[in-house]
Amino acid sequence: MSVSDNNELSLLSNFKTPGSAMDIELAGNTAFIADGTAGLQIIDINDPMNPELLQTIDVSSEATGINISGTTLCLTTVDKGFFIFNSSVILILNGELIFRPISY
Repeated sequence: MSVSDNNELSLLSNFKTPGSAMDIELAGNTAFIADGTAGLQIIDINDPMNPELLQTIDVSSEATGINISGTTLCLTTVDKGFFIFNSSVILILNGELIFRPISY
């Protein structure tokens, strides 16, 4: 949504995730979505009219919440506790996004 006036919002686009989007955190032009049974979705929102899926990370559980603090991303799940990722370790190699968890 775009806010040009305090009383008026306009929808720029939407993005259908494969699961049920439960929570979202933004880091720069990247959206990290706790997407229920579909795990963690990483979406490029550099062009908000055309968001693009960069990566899906399967956590073998229902992802319910997400929080980013500095370079640490925490993802909560229904029955696997939570996962801790280093969100600064986002590398693109040969056009493919590589996202490495530091612990889980």
